[in-house]
Amino acid sequence: MRGILSEGMVLVASQEAGETKQLELLTPPEASQPGDKVFFEGYQDGEPEAQLPPKKKIWESIQPHLNTNSEFQAQYKSAQMKTHRGPVTCNSISAGTIS
Repeated sequence: MRGILSEGMVLVASQEAGETKQLELLTPPEASQPGDKVFFEGYQDGEPEAQLPPKKKIWESIQPHLNTNSEFQAQYKSAQMKTHRGPVTCNSISAGTIS
């Protein structure tokens, strides 16, 4: 998340089954390197904002639309989350939410 000081951040896919909740870390494509640009298919050509408006709550507006598909791939609405090396995935959660 650009503009937020962080020593590390993870995204997790989750799915509830009754009273239990399954969690899995999202995994970048094999051979990914630190600094690889992560983007959503169809949104990769945009330029980042010079400064994010602090009161717009960008994460809160995007997060409800993050999920996993039937192939365990992370997506925003139906746009795949990926790097130039391939899709970002989880191991076994389909139709899960991402937070």
